[in-house]
Amino acid sequence: MNRISRCVSRECFQYTLTLRTEKRMEQTSEKIKESIEAYNHLRPHSSCDFLTPEQAHLKTGILRKRWKSKNYNRNEKTLV
Repeated sequence: MNRISRCVSRECFQYTLTLRTEKRMEQTSEKIKESIEAYNHLRPHSSCDFLTPEQAHLKTGILRKRWKSKNYNRNEKTLV
């Protein structure tokens, strides 16, 4: 009888862990979506003339480039 109760207990524990993990994953996924939404629709960016990325995308005309290009040295050997 003890063996059966341990089996049932283990199954219940696994089920509880699964539910907790799924809930955390849903919460994490929701937070990521909220962060992306805020980044693209609420937060103005200095590189986009202090517009949000969405506003900059909808704007007609050219935005002034406010960042420097990274200069890569293609002749430099990399260690592998």
